[in-house]
Amino acid sequence: MNWDKLLERFIRQLALEKGLADNTLFAYRNDLSRYIDYLKEQHIDQVEQITPLLMQNYIGLLYDIGLSSNSMARNFSAIRSFHRYLIMNNLCEGDPSELLETPRRKRKL
Repeated sequence: MNWDKLLERFIRQLALEKGLADNTLFAYRNDLSRYIDYLKEQHIDQVEQITPLLMQNYIGLLYDIGLSSNSMARNFSAIRSFHRYLIMNNLCEGDPSELLETPRRKRKL
């Protein structure tokens, strides 16, 4: 599977159909590029190989590198949206992020 081509198609769809701001698209591209790099490092070349445990380990990695809770939540949102895109385009059947809890955002008083 060519992860990079899938990412570009996904970003293009977000831009056209959702009309997201350029900054949001930039953030999603960066977040998903990091995720795809992780998948490649884990020798994942098929969507069906992605498990909830693999995703949980990735979220732990984001925590370890010191991302803020807001950045972690945005990363998770981008990943979830990407997996929904894959399902909608018949590139996989299930969403490995479905049962995972979304990282909590910090709230300002």
